[in-house]
Amino acid sequence: MNAWLRYGFDIGAARQFLNDVASGLVEDSNDELLGRTLSRLALNLSIEEILKHCRPPKRSNFLGQYRMFWALNFIGS
Repeated sequence: MNAWLRYGFDIGAARQFLNDVASGLVEDSNDELLGRTLSRLALNLSIEEILKHCRPPKRSNFLGQYRMFWALNFIGS
């Protein structure tokens, strides 16, 4: 997944992957996939598309990619 997100991806497939992760079709127990995908796609998504993924983290005691996205990439920009 890292190589796919870093070196090139189809935006339609990436949006579908993001939705699959968010809906639970793809296992993401600590929101790392969701956070990484949001971070990489943020410039290609509308505010509405991004905000539909805003929710409390699955693990309240875990500081990972999902929290970092909201704290640094979204709110911090």
